[in-house]
Amino acid sequence: MKATLMFLMAGLCAALCMAEPQVNEISLAHGGTVYVCTGGSSKRYHKTNTCNGLRGCRAEIVATTVAEAEKAGKTPCRMCYK
Repeated sequence: MKATLMFLMAGLCAALCMAEPQVNEISLAHGGTVYVCTGGSSKRYHKTNTCNGLRGCRAEIVATTVAEAEKAGKTPCRMCYK
């Protein structure tokens, strides 16, 4: 019984540890990390700092929260948030 339980726990851990991280929309709405370009014409926030929407950023790309990005007038990226 103990060996079976250990095997199941190890399998669960492996499945969780190897899974791709999922961006939870609810956590984003409550302050999850997003990325913005600090350039003056930047209008969007992004799920990742490698989004194609940030390719043209000539300024710095910084991590922030959804709340802060929206407070600064940013809206969700159309590529990240399809």
